Amino acid sequence: MSLVMIVEDEAVLRSSMARGIRKLAGIETAEAGTLAEARRQLAACPPQLILSDIDLPDGSGIEILSELERQGSRIPVVFISAYLDAWIERIPTIPEIEVHGKPVGLEELRDIVTRRLNATAEETGALPFSVADYLQLACLGQHSVLIEVRATDGSLATLEIVKGNIWSASDAQGSGIDAFRRILFAPNHSAHCRSLQSHSLERTIFDDWQRLLMDAARLHDETAHEQELLKEATAQVDDVAEALASATENAFNTIWEEAISAMIERDYQRALKAFLQADAIAPGDRKVAANLARLKDMGVTLSEMEPTAEVHK
Repeated sequence: MSLVMIVEDEAVLRSSMARGIRKLAGIETAEAGTLAEARRQLAACPPQLILSDIDLPDGSGIEILSELERQGSRIPVVFISAYLDAWIERIPTIPEIEVHGKPVGLEELRDIVTRRLNATAEETGALPFSVADYLQLACLGQHSVLIEVRATDGSLATLEIVKGNIWSASDAQGSGIDAFRRILFAPNHSAHCRSLQSHSLERTIFDDWQRLLMDAARLHDETAHEQELLKEATAQVDDVAEALASATENAFNTIWEEAISAMIERDYQRALKAFLQADAIAPGDRKVAANLARLKDMGVTLSEMEPTAEVHK
């Protein structure tokens, strides 16, 4: 499973990008609306790929490169921005960085993600065997091996097989059967297997390996199904939110056109009413605020009185 982090301050666009990317097999997404959120997520769970806007509310997306350098990470970054001309000279021209201008269609975005992740897998020499593969080979051949799993956050988990029997399992969260289940299907990890010269004195797992594997696979499938249902429900909520946002934008545009039309016709009270409605729909909009301030300076109110002659000058 590969994790793609999307750094974009426009919530609707960010949600749309995430939904589009998650349609690719084996892809999960993390979202950040600010540079600060991106930094926190990088520290908590580094992704395999970053898609980032440049002009963010609390800084430049280019600052993500400094954070990656501080962590000693070579995570590829794809910058997608409508203001490339203003930033292009500050973006390093290295293989890990790619730059695209907005807008980028979903199909093109999926192609970018697939290509970058495939290139990363080739460069890192991803191993062909999973933890479950190593486990089955060791148990079937009655070998003694140590399977080590290194997560992207640097933590190490171990699984010991002694003469074809699952002997012990431990990770950052604990040991025993729960650790075994976590290790078996851990996302974003690399697994290595080597011969076991000596094993731990304490055995923490005693069940037959085939039963353990089947039970773990069943629990994993159930969890994955629950997560898929949750993802579908979240996508439905996102669709509703996007529809509401679109309806709100349409309503604002209609009221705005009414207000501008009234201003042109010098029907200032009608314009004032329309601008107030627009302000209720989009509080703080600078264009609306400027026109409300202009009407206030002109002495226009919601009274039944006609504006003074000075208004028409």
